[in-house]
Amino acid sequence: MVLIVGCYLVNHPGYVKSELFNNMEARNWETVPSADHGARSAIYATTSPELEGVSGGYFYLEAEEKRLSPLGSDLALAQRLWEESLGYIKRFLTDQDRFI
Repeated sequence: MVLIVGCYLVNHPGYVKSELFNNMEARNWETVPSADHGARSAIYATTSPELEGVSGGYFYLEAEEKRLSPLGSDLALAQRLWEESLGYIKRFLTDQDRFI
């Protein structure tokens, strides 16, 4: 079995209006975007037919951001993150799941 995975870096939605904050102190919600608005980047990157076959993009709302920070462009750091992530999730996989 061959598994092909596209990898996208989606801008974190940031502070959005959601039920997560219902039991916290009062907030001024006037300038805080809705959770729907905050989810647009992730939805676009994972469902857009125009991105089929694209991997490694950085998206904000419905557009690809061309500007990456030095950390976002560090291939050695990306490799380390990948290895650390694999090491973490392998602890939770069964022998049948270990296709990685």
